[in-house]
Amino acid sequence: MAQIKTKGIANEVISGQTALAVAPADTDEFLVSDGGSKPTEQECTDGLLTLQTSYDDSITKQITNKASGNAKLKALGLTDDEIEAITK
Repeated sequence: MAQIKTKGIANEVISGQTALAVAPADTDEFLVSDGGSKPTEQECTDGLLTLQTSYDDSITKQITNKASGNAKLKALGLTDDEIEAITK
């Protein structure tokens, strides 16, 4: 991993090499590095797939639960209009 050396940093950059003379302005931009690494493209793809699968499963569950609930209400003798009125 490449490292930034002190001699490669411009004077106006906050580097931690010297104390701040004044507080940073609201418009100053900060780059923070914890020395960690970025996720790989495959890790991002896998993460997105996991999120999409979880979302799809929750939608399927909602649809299944609604159909099951409607069937139970119909079995109790409610009409489609009555079911629609109480499930909106």
